[in-house]
Amino acid sequence: MKVPLNQMSNASSAINGSHLWLLAGVLIYAATFFVYYPSIFAIRDESGYLSMAYTLREGTVYAEKTGVPNNYFLTLGRHWVSISPLGNSLALVPFTLLGWKSVFLLGFLMHLLGVFYFYKFIEKEGLSPGWALLYLFFPAFVLYSRTIMSDIPALTLFLMGAYFYRRNRLGWAGIFWGASMTFRLTNVVGVVPFGIAALARSIRSKSFTPLFSLSFGIFICAILMAVQNFFCYGSPWTLGLSRDFNGVVAFSSHYFIRNLWHYFSSLSIQYPLMCLLFFSVTFFKKYAEFAWSAISIAGVYLFYYFYDTFSGPLPTLMFGNRYFFPVIAFLLVGYIGGCDKWLQKWPRKVQSGFWAVLLLGLAASNVVVQKKHFDFLEQQRVLKDLVYENTTPHSVIVHDVGATELLQKVWGDREYVTCREEELEKTLTNLDFSKEVFLVTRDIQTSAGLSLSNMNKAFDGLTLKWHKTPVANSYGLHIDRIEK
Repeated sequence: MKVPLNQMSNASSAINGSHLWLLAGVLIYAATFFVYYPSIFAIRDESGYLSMAYTLREGTVYAEKTGVPNNYFLTLGRHWVSISPLGNSLALVPFTLLGWKSVFLLGFLMHLLGVFYFYKFIEKEGLSPGWALLYLFFPAFVLYSRTIMSDIPALTLFLMGAYFYRRNRLGWAGIFWGASMTFRLTNVVGVVPFGIAALARSIRSKSFTPLFSLSFGIFICAILMAVQNFFCYGSPWTLGLSRDFNGVVAFSSHYFIRNLWHYFSSLSIQYPLMCLLFFSVTFFKKYAEFAWSAISIAGVYLFYYFYDTFSGPLPTLMFGNRYFFPVIAFLLVGYIGGCDKWLQKWPRKVQSGFWAVLLLGLAASNVVVQKKHFDFLEQQRVLKDLVYENTTPHSVIVHDVGATELLQKVWGDREYVTCREEELEKTLTNLDFSKEVFLVTRDIQTSAGLSLSNMNKAFDGLTLKWHKTPVANSYGLHIDRIEK
């Protein structure tokens, strides 16, 4: 069936016009980001990534050699080592050279790079580029682009691999997928369906060039990670995260129903019906490897013991889906395919009106997310300032895990001593009291926090003076001085 020339012209004009809506969205996102530029971070993992970035700057992977606080490190023998792959901390290093606050540019730039490749992906599929607004302003993407977590860089690199795979440039696909694993190791699960497809293609063509091209970049990154594992954990096959579960059953069928409800609700509440793509024959036919990749990643995390929770059910549903980021990106491609077919049925004026309403709605949600996050970070910044205003340079800060987010070597020249509850008395006994000593604790729920009863018990058995101060108690933060 021939398509009338005027209809083709209208469709082409609408597609070209949607570029402008996307550009406007990018400018709004960027302007909002810099108006509400992050003043600090508020996730314990971020503290660990930044400390490790400064450790790598000094040419070592052993954090205890650099004087940084023990922020989410593993203690193996006499060394503190990163619990995570080093890709994210390594990517932060160049930004630290511009000052520690510059590190937030990593998430910002990587998110924009992800938007670019998502736009290129759907454009090559013949879809209106303006639909990339759904990716740009996806609430959790916006939130995590304001952090120094590994999720947005890992997502972007994974998406770049998918783009080059779709363009049949398997060597580049393997490089970017391999790089994404140095940020988030579980991305390997999402690559497996593409590897199986490349193997099948090699068998059919009786040439192993497709499989070799895809595997080469992944293999190089796997070697680099094995080297990290050897120096950090003593074996190329040992992973840092595998040592952090502390007896927790990380994967179990007991978590399946809970997680299924959480992720299904999370995705459905934001872009209605998107989860139904898991049951779409058309989606599986057109994007078979992408669909199976999404299922593979979802299959892992549906059995995982943890997902992020926030202050209330709605924020948890909106933002507690970072483990599903690659799944969301792939589902969006199929989702947009159906939406674009619907939109092309309408006259051009109606389409222009639709883009305007879509941009305004998504841009408004973007402003709300970034402003609320900024306000939350400002509270965290106040706590950080209280710590350094109420402790002296060159002093010793003994702290629990709850306070680690507030401590960085780059913020103040202190000696940092992390203390777990069962080690408190031993830690206090071994302190060097030739320097001023401060005890910094935070009233948050953590298995490694210091309870008041056990602190009293520890001090009762020692000849130490514990000067309790009222500083910041309204924030759940305690900054006390200890004397011998």
